[in-house]
Amino acid sequence: MMASAGAADLQQQMQAIMTQLTLLSQSVADIRTLLESQNKKIDECVQSVSKLQDENIDLRDKINTVQKQLLNSNNNIYAEMRNRLDREKNAMFFGISEQNTEFLQVVNEIANKISSPKPCTILSAERVGKLLDNKDRPIKVQFATIGEAQHVIRNAFKVPKGELPNLRIKRDLTPNQQHEIKIAHEELNRRKALGENNLVLSVKVVERANTALQGSPQTQSIAKITIESINLKVPHLTPNDDIKLQLLTRIKADESMMIPFRRWELHELPALTQGSTIEIWSVKTCSALDSPRYVIVFFQTKKADNLHEDVTLFDNANIKSIRLALNSDYYPQERMLLDFSKDQYAEAHFNYTEFNKSYHNCQEKRSLVNFAEFKSRPMFVIDCSRRHLGMKSSTVDMNSTFKLKLQVEPPSTTSKLNLLVQASSSTFKFSLQVQTSSSTLKFNLQVQPLSSTYEYKLQVRNPK
Repeated sequence: MMASAGAADLQQQMQAIMTQLTLLSQSVADIRTLLESQNKKIDECVQSVSKLQDENIDLRDKINTVQKQLLNSNNNIYAEMRNRLDREKNAMFFGISEQNTEFLQVVNEIANKISSPKPCTILSAERVGKLLDNKDRPIKVQFATIGEAQHVIRNAFKVPKGELPNLRIKRDLTPNQQHEIKIAHEELNRRKALGENNLVLSVKVVERANTALQGSPQTQSIAKITIESINLKVPHLTPNDDIKLQLLTRIKADESMMIPFRRWELHELPALTQGSTIEIWSVKTCSALDSPRYVIVFFQTKKADNLHEDVTLFDNANIKSIRLALNSDYYPQERMLLDFSKDQYAEAHFNYTEFNKSYHNCQEKRSLVNFAEFKSRPMFVIDCSRRHLGMKSSTVDMNSTFKLKLQVEPPSTTSKLNLLVQASSSTFKFSLQVQTSSSTLKFNLQVQPLSSTYEYKLQVRNPK
């Protein structure tokens, strides 16, 4: 009995050991699986590290390349600037015959004639470029100072045309400058061929063709100005603590704020109707709150897209009287009696000089045009800033009456431009957001449109 009991205990112990071995085998298998997974991750990390090392090497090579390019670029820029500075004292003379071996004496005579009575000093003169059979090489002349070289280039037209008809004096440009000018000329020619004629500017060219002493420049270049971006500068007002607290209180209450401001508007009537004694021009329709405070009227004749005319100068158009009607209010109350042919325009000039005082609410006139100059560049200012507004929702009819004296040129060649200075106001609503981290305030601006409108009308008279 005891032997059988011992065998049973031994068998139980053996089963317990086998169970533990099975569990141990499973644990070993789990550990092996975990180790294999970790080995895979380690391999992936090794591959990632190798890839990062390769990318780091590529980036280092690229950085070295960029640094070399920057160094070369800086060296090229320095060399270009140094080359341009060295050429500032030089001038290139074109049009002197290759047969003339005494070109140094000729150049010296030309330079002294231009800089007379003060002589200039020439350090050297030599022909440059390839020698061709049917082409004269230019002469590079080095002066003692930059001022002497620039003076000779600017005043090349003083040389009489009969002596050297093909003479041209230009700056000594670097190859990069010549390439830039070539590209600019090609672009201008391309745009000119496409018919682009607006936004043109008449430019007197320094390197121009030779003219006589009393002659005018023979050539002009046409350039186009392209406005790619416009920055609007707005003045910022910082309120004191009391006003700031009131503003924050209104913002938190979600109240609307009425903010008044002034704005400018330019309207153009392309031409006056020929033979007509009266002309009514409906300018615009807008809200009654945008009632005009000032109306500035000026005229121009045959100056639109004309390179040979100064568009900053205005014409008097033989105006006899200008009057503005806003409903039943007239400005001025009495008709003007103007006659520019007899220099009787004191009232118009007085209104012009008073504009600065009224607009800026100051005592200084600061008129840029005196009484004599006003005849050739008049601007007719009508001040209606003190008009009683009454009911702001009412409709306002704006009528301007112009009396014109008969001109030599037909009235249809005269265009009228009207500049309105308006006092506007808009309703703004702000929502407040506070960032405690940076202690800043953010405002979301919402403009509420106004519904009331009124219409402007202009009336033009030009008796036959």
